[in-house]
Amino acid sequence: MRVLPTVLAVLVLMAGVSVVETVAQDPTEQPPVEIIIFPERDSLTVYVPGNQVISLEGLAFEVVVDGNRETFVLFEYTSFVTYRPDTITAPACFRLERIGTQEERVLQGECPSANTAFQALAEANVWWHDDIRGHRLSFDVLQQTDEQIDVIVTCGAGQQRCLAPYAQPPLTATPVTVTPAQGGPVAPTATPLPLALSNALVSAQVFTSTQNTGWRPFLHVHANDPTAAEMALVPIGEFMMGHDGENSDEERPVHRQIMRVPYWIDRYEVTNVQFVDFLNTTDNRRAYLSEQGRIQLDGVWRVVPGFEQHPVQSVTWYGARDYCAYRGMRLPTEREWEYAARGVSSWQYPWQGNVIDATRANVGGSGTTPVGARPGGASWVGAEDMTGNVWEWTSTIDDPDRYPYPYVADERDADGTARRRIIRGGAWDTTPENRLHTANRFSGVASDGEPNEGFRCVRDVMP
Repeated sequence: MRVLPTVLAVLVLMAGVSVVETVAQDPTEQPPVEIIIFPERDSLTVYVPGNQVISLEGLAFEVVVDGNRETFVLFEYTSFVTYRPDTITAPACFRLERIGTQEERVLQGECPSANTAFQALAEANVWWHDDIRGHRLSFDVLQQTDEQIDVIVTCGAGQQRCLAPYAQPPLTATPVTVTPAQGGPVAPTATPLPLALSNALVSAQVFTSTQNTGWRPFLHVHANDPTAAEMALVPIGEFMMGHDGENSDEERPVHRQIMRVPYWIDRYEVTNVQFVDFLNTTDNRRAYLSEQGRIQLDGVWRVVPGFEQHPVQSVTWYGARDYCAYRGMRLPTEREWEYAARGVSSWQYPWQGNVIDATRANVGGSGTTPVGARPGGASWVGAEDMTGNVWEWTSTIDDPDRYPYPYVADERDADGTARRRIIRGGAWDTTPENRLHTANRFSGVASDGEPNEGFRCVRDVMP
């Protein structure tokens, strides 16, 4: 059994879980809770029953392998991104899975699938099963506090269900102030990436599946992004770009593209409220919107009430470009956009299947809807509204004489004053039969933002 060597890959999926903010409560008001642990060969699940907000800070596991005692604090070892250990809404499950396995016994029983946080682990990180000897290991369930470490239960080898009474700490952690030691300033040290993030990046770099379902979406908020917007990680891979259907002259020929480097893409289209915050920090405001629609200038830029979370529209290509730069990012190339939308399976739409589904996309309607209003239309990496709502600017120049299709990574994505740029994805006023598949190519005048044009940004994994 190898314990905590270099991690090969970790992914996180959050399915329908809301983060609940709570106020500080007296520790005496926090009764013990009973958690249930299911150690199986290829998965370990912590199930929190009930219907309340609880704290699992300090929940840890201790295992002895070949005489070496190792401790794993659940929320430090796993870094479930959306969950805070001191504010967990029960019922919930925290599930560690061996990469490439899917044990359904617990999920079909106690675990409510809508409130389950998954994390995939490489073989070397499965600490509750001895691969060499082929049997499960005994481990102690611990409660760590500032004063002591208490063993609350022992899960024996081969035990499939382990009950643990957990005396939860206060829901709000006590702030800690760190004072540097005397004798001069402390030399700064590099801050390591959270375990889940660093290993998701590794997994994205070694992704080899030819099926979209082989990738579990990983969402992340970058600390240095002033908008604090969620981004979806896009792994490496190959896909067929283009389309050979009727009225698809601009999308021929269908050709293979190899994506050799992972990248991030916004989960949602940029919203009005996000763009307003940007407008109020820049002097070049009037070049960024071709007309005042849902965003109005009244001393400062404001969003028309009720449209804060709708995608920004009537934004020019220059406004989209500069907004992304303001975040330390850029616009996607049309190749990056299409890959994030259709994936290694080369789906015709962001969802699986080759039939347009208006319930998954805001199309053929009368106006925009809030971003993320149709989560069933999310792409294989978790990017939403890639079909419908608003067309999305890319960095790619539309000039067939200089840059003919098929796509080649050349100067067609260069910055500058090219008159037209490619837009992708269709919009709220696009009919379901027209221009909605992931390969569709259209273009807009860079200096003219139309009421159906918006955008999202991408970020390089390795800037």
